[in-house]
Amino acid sequence: MFWLAFCLIQEKKNIFYSFKSNKIYDLEDDASQSIKDQAGKKNISTVGYYLIYNKLDNPFAPSNGYFARLNQGFAGLGGDLNFIKSEYKVSYFKTIAKSKLGNVILNMSTKGGYVFGYDNQDVLIGQRFFLNEIRGFDNAGIGPRDINTKDALGGKAFLLNTAEVEFPLGLPKEIDIRGTAFFDNGILTGL
Repeated sequence: MFWLAFCLIQEKKNIFYSFKSNKIYDLEDDASQSIKDQAGKKNISTVGYYLIYNKLDNPFAPSNGYFARLNQGFAGLGGDLNFIKSEYKVSYFKTIAKSKLGNVILNMSTKGGYVFGYDNQDVLIGQRFFLNEIRGFDNAGIGPRDINTKDALGGKAFLLNTAEVEFPLGLPKEIDIRGTAFFDNGILTGL
């Protein structure tokens, strides 16, 4: 029932509101000065929207179709911080070969984001992006770092592209293990 309902909702729009309280505390003496300067409690009040367009043949294991999502949040309606954060993701799936062992599926995707402060406010570390999705890198393994401490500082803009081919390994379908060849590239910058 859930799968059927998900597939029937191919276009979705939604408005959201969130209120968060972030607190940076208990910092080590050798932490980045940039992080120390942001210590304390900040309340974040955000209103925003997201748009989703879904033309995938299966929401859990797609083999054909595409998916697009755009979301944007505006912080500053109350709270302590003023920023605008935008993100998008687009994925395309195509079965490029069929066999008795299973299908070979191409997946190409791109995602990106940008955040900036307004009313003379900079974007604090809690609202920045940390690109943890490039395979082969540690969490926060890429992007801006403090020169002295090497602490990850996050970025204000990112772009991630992936090309992936999923293929059968000849194992029984019940095991549901497939092989993947992929190429990821991306950038995370402080701007």
